[in-house]
Amino acid sequence: MSSSDPGPAQRLGRVRALFDAAAERPVEERRSFLEAAAGADVSLRDEVLALLADDEAAKGFLSGGAVLPASLAEGSAGAAPSLSGRQIGTYRVLDEIGRGGMGAVYRAVRADDAFQKTVALKLVSAGATSDSVQKRFRRERQILARLQHPHIASIFDGGTTPEGQPYLVMEYVEGERIDKYCADHAVSARGRLQMFRDVCGAVHYAHQNLVVHRDLKPANILVTGDGTPKLLDFGIAKLLAAGVEPDEAPTMTMLPLMTPEYASPEQVRGETVTTASDVYSLGVVLYELLTGRRPYVVRTESLEEIVRVVCLTEPQAPSTVAHTRSAGGTRPPVAASELRGDLDTIVLKALRKEPSRRYLSAQELAEDVRRHLEGLPLTARADSTAYRVGKFVRRHRVAVGAAVLVGSSLIGGIVMTVRQARIAETQRRRAERRFNDVRKLANSFMFDVHDQIKDLSGSIPARQHLVATAREYLDSLAQEAHGDAGLQRELAAAFERLGDVEGGFMSGNVGDSKSALDSYRKAVAIRQGITPRDAVEPDDGRALARVQLRLGDLLVGMNRLPEAEGTYRSAAQRLERAGGTGPAEAGADLAQAYQKVAYAQVQLGHDALARSSLEKAVAYAEAFCRGHPEDGKAQLTLAGAYYTDSESLRRSGNYKDALHRARQARAIQEALVEKDPLGQRIVRGLLFSLNREALALSLLHAQPEAIRVYRHAVDVAQELLRRDPADKSSQIAVFIAEGDLGQALLDAGETSAALRSLRRSRERAARILAGDPMSGFVRNELAVIDSTLGTALLAQHTAEGRREGCQALERSLDTWRRMQAESPLTGDSVDSMRNAEARMGACRAATR
Repeated sequence: MSSSDPGPAQRLGRVRALFDAAAERPVEERRSFLEAAAGADVSLRDEVLALLADDEAAKGFLSGGAVLPASLAEGSAGAAPSLSGRQIGTYRVLDEIGRGGMGAVYRAVRADDAFQKTVALKLVSAGATSDSVQKRFRRERQILARLQHPHIASIFDGGTTPEGQPYLVMEYVEGERIDKYCADHAVSARGRLQMFRDVCGAVHYAHQNLVVHRDLKPANILVTGDGTPKLLDFGIAKLLAAGVEPDEAPTMTMLPLMTPEYASPEQVRGETVTTASDVYSLGVVLYELLTGRRPYVVRTESLEEIVRVVCLTEPQAPSTVAHTRSAGGTRPPVAASELRGDLDTIVLKALRKEPSRRYLSAQELAEDVRRHLEGLPLTARADSTAYRVGKFVRRHRVAVGAAVLVGSSLIGGIVMTVRQARIAETQRRRAERRFNDVRKLANSFMFDVHDQIKDLSGSIPARQHLVATAREYLDSLAQEAHGDAGLQRELAAAFERLGDVEGGFMSGNVGDSKSALDSYRKAVAIRQGITPRDAVEPDDGRALARVQLRLGDLLVGMNRLPEAEGTYRSAAQRLERAGGTGPAEAGADLAQAYQKVAYAQVQLGHDALARSSLEKAVAYAEAFCRGHPEDGKAQLTLAGAYYTDSESLRRSGNYKDALHRARQARAIQEALVEKDPLGQRIVRGLLFSLNREALALSLLHAQPEAIRVYRHAVDVAQELLRRDPADKSSQIAVFIAEGDLGQALLDAGETSAALRSLRRSRERAARILAGDPMSGFVRNELAVIDSTLGTALLAQHTAEGRREGCQALERSLDTWRRMQAESPLTGDSVDSMRNAEARMGACRAATR
């Protein structure tokens, strides 16, 4: 570039100046004005024209959300002709609720009475049909169609009118913007934080579906009358999925669409926008909810001023702001004493200028808010002294140099003080050694004794006593661990083992999922505290990843698949970073991590992502096994990768290859069982592979062979249970095997045998769920069993069978509906629920 060519900053300034000047002119005069002003720089003219077109398109439509509060809708109809009563697609327009430069939003209802539901219908105006507008409209429809979450406004339908006007049918939300709702209803600090966690959950869900919102602010978060927040307006959202057309305009073109006060530094600088940008905007929203103010105010439309304020101005701590009233004399919504400490740390971490120093995800932000609400230690920490001092020194080099000269004169007087302190330090270390000796003895008693008795029949009561003692001891020890990295590592390992014993998904446990979740999360939080992201010690990084994998397993067992997938991915990324200089077993760890990521993605229906993860898992596992043919862990990991690949192939309809992969997994696991018949984890993995093999055989219409495999699975599970009748994991293995056998027998027409197997399965499942109601996995499987049992009973074609069968179907639907209210159903659960609803139709028809 020659010295006369303008740099990026100068060009941005020229674009902004031309935009401001053109925007003041009538639309029909803008092009001629720009042609004269830009001269021979055609690209400059076209860039500003594109910016102006986007600005017009954004006014009041895609940037205004699907639904407007009543206060914003008044007087917005303008002079346009009313569409009230007109039918658009299958919807009848009731009235207009919002209007902008691109079109209008109407309240409408279904015209064919297929269901009674009020919706919001977005209609592009006849004059706003440019390629840019059409592209953004299609993009919003594409984005919203993939987002189904209780805190995100849903899309129901879409199409084009006979006149060629695109329209979008969305959930109609009557509510107030979140900041106004909290103010009008005097919502407490706890209530604001809980509502904010719901918003974080919606944002995290969008991120998991590869969507970055890019315009998070209170105006795009409405709260309904019952206090439910709803996230709106994905009009300028960005899709991150491979193969999806990226934004054609640079970020500077998006400036008129975003709100500078809520935009991240990288957004206003025109850099790559990631999920970290939404985390930043969430931090601004939280700041405003807690203080009633934004962290900073942009008082001009100058691009340079926006960059200066957002990128260079450090926000005050919320507790500092809360000490003063606003200019209007209003009192801050939350007292400074409530904000000082945890909430200051959480908000300022989310608002860090560097994306890498913010929370890794919206889920992590929500998790620290939860930990604050429950009085637990945060995963975030305030800026270290070294970091703050380093920034201070860079700003004040001369003054710091003078201070160093003055300080050196004081060193002599400090020497004698240090000598006396050493005497006290010697006494302290002696006491610390004794404390460590007692700590190691206690850990040895709790866990070594547990490991000795865990495979003994009837040992559950003794193990439960050890668990209770261990938890009390570890919670007490945690109070002493701050600042001692060695003790924190030991404590994290102890909480991890405690979680295994309480409810580890693939280990013998006492069936307490809630306590296991708490223990694993404590282990993760402790390890995150000693594993800074900007300087990861490889061993600490791998240890943190391993406990995250255990936590992900438990979340799968609780049917919290989106959260599990994110936890698995975080673990895999840590192992990638730590694996380069780590021990040889890092390859097996990576294979296991990507296998688990793929499993969660398969269950969530993210097929393309799952294939990519599976390719990594299989490649890592096969390579590691070639180099370590006798390594049982490596073989077990490879079997897990083959099992997950079988599940993926089965979902894609490739039943033959799915059968092959399942048999590969089974062969590895059976060879490992021969070497270690008491290896519970190996046997449980074998049961999964037997299940996938039998299911593939059923789909290939090899029903007799499928039944033989299912019967073998029942025998293996019952042998596992005989070793320890009170072990919850073994009980789960038996009821699942019996339920699967019942389904196969029903498919083969053996109704009586199917009923016997299904009744036994249901009885076991109900007992387990009564003792561990947090187990989403057991709840879902019980619903499947009830659905299959209902089908079997209806097949008897008797009055009694119909009555009992309809009751079983209703139980299954009730379970799934309650689960769906807590978290969206995924994978086979969705299909199973739909099948049950279809069969329930026969029950309703019979009662008419």
